[in-house]
This record gives sequence, C-alpha cells and structure tokens, in this order.
Amino acid sequence: MLSTIDIAARIKTPELVSKGDLEYLEKLSIKYPYTQLFSILYLKGLGTKKDVRFEEELQNHSFKISDRVQLYNLINDYSNNIEQLFVEKEEEEEEGC
Repeated sequence: MLSTIDIAARIKTPELVSKGDLEYLEKLSIKYPYTQLFSILYLKGLGTKKDVRFEEELQNHSFKISDRVQLYNLINDYSNNIEQLFVEKEEEEEEGC
C-alpha cells in the first residue's frame, strides 16, 4: 500500500513505480475514476516495466487522461522501450553466433 508521500514521490519521479505498486495504482484508478493521475502513473509503470498488459490497459484508461500530451508521451515511451528491447535482443543473438 502506498502512502501519500510514496504517491508524491512517484508523481515527481515516475520511474520509481515498481511492479508491486502496479496493482495498488490500478485499484486507485478504479476507485477514483475521475482522477487521471492514477491512470497515468499506472500506465507509466506498465510501460517502464515493459508489461504485456500495457496496450490493453491503455485502451481501458486513455479516456480518463484529458492531457493528450501525457498520453502521447506514454505511448511513445512504451514504443521506444519495446524497440530498444528488440534491438538489445538482436545484438545478444548476433554476439552469441
């Protein structure tokens, strides 16, 4: 369970969102559907952790995010992380041959 201090720290630095925080942030976004903050943190956490639920949850939460710049950044950050993951995997395979 996150305290208000923990939530404030994650707002300031979203990279602090851990896998353990994701479930709690998801519950908060359901409990407070008109607060876009929890959806943004939840999606940011899914994106940085390269979680496979990101795209599905993006569809479920995107209507809650009125700041389209934030939404655009979430999508692009996730896409860049996935591309980087594929590049790293290809490099590992080439080194292994």
